[in-house]
Amino acid sequence: MLSKSFELKNTSEQLEQHDTKLFSDINEKDILHSHLRPYIINFLKVLTQNISEEDLYNFLQNMKTLKTNFKNFTIYNMLSHRSVHGFYSYEDNTISLSKRNYHLTIYHELFHMASTVIEKDASTLYTGFLQIQDNDEKIGNGLNEGYTQYLTERYFSDKPILKCYSYETRIASIIEQIIGSSKMQSFYFHGNLSGVVDSLKNYSSKDEIDKFITTLDDISNYISCGLLKAKSKDAILKNSFIDINNFLIQTSLKQKILESNEHRIIIEHLIHKIDPVLCLLPQAVVYKYKEYKAYDTDLLEKNLSIVLKDYRLEHDKVLIK
Repeated sequence: MLSKSFELKNTSEQLEQHDTKLFSDINEKDILHSHLRPYIINFLKVLTQNISEEDLYNFLQNMKTLKTNFKNFTIYNMLSHRSVHGFYSYEDNTISLSKRNYHLTIYHELFHMASTVIEKDASTLYTGFLQIQDNDEKIGNGLNEGYTQYLTERYFSDKPILKCYSYETRIASIIEQIIGSSKMQSFYFHGNLSGVVDSLKNYSSKDEIDKFITTLDDISNYISCGLLKAKSKDAILKNSFIDINNFLIQTSLKQKILESNEHRIIIEHLIHKIDPVLCLLPQAVVYKYKEYKAYDTDLLEKNLSIVLKDYRLEHDKVLIK
């Protein structure tokens, strides 16, 4: 859960709004490294063809001061027991990439840059769905990395890209199904985690949403980022994957019920409506040769019972109105 000291903020309320600047304001010569130029130009082309100019405001602003460099991550990876090949530094708007395989990671890092709100005097950093407060407390990293990779694979599937954050990517894609693609993308590019939370509050409580986001953060920190010792991981991960699936099933069911135009929904039809979500839910997650259970035969039935207890039932139908 969120600590009491962490106040989730909304960029639309905290940050001054500006008109989008023209693309001609970008000084290509000063910001594009010779090796990376074609990749950044391609990224710019793809985004301007698929994303509204309003949603690209932060991208256009950050492009003016973007710096790039090549870095050897060998020692860092050895000490941290990770496999990092690229990194975006929001403090100085710099993308650092491994020279050996920069073409595999550059688009993921460019999405981080494109979704970062750079405000020098702000007490909270907004980058995609990640918020970092001035006391270094953070929330939303799991959802942020998952959706960043999801967009990378969506828009650059024709390019060689590094497959990473596979669990977080799957979970983020389910949240997009619930919220809607256009709305989710807009929230992401404006650094608006609060928008995601507010949208999910139509179908779930604030406490349950906070628990979902922080549990996903824990999973991402422990598996993808290796930030916890092995003995501690087992206890924390034991129920985390099931907790995530419980949230997604219940939220999807409530969404389909609340957004239905029918007075009655046949329960079998209700289950069929969430098939796209059920198909994406991981059955199990393997980490360090150990399998963590995430789904069992009773999971859907249990969550269906929890959701339907708030509605009148008539034989095999849910009475909505």
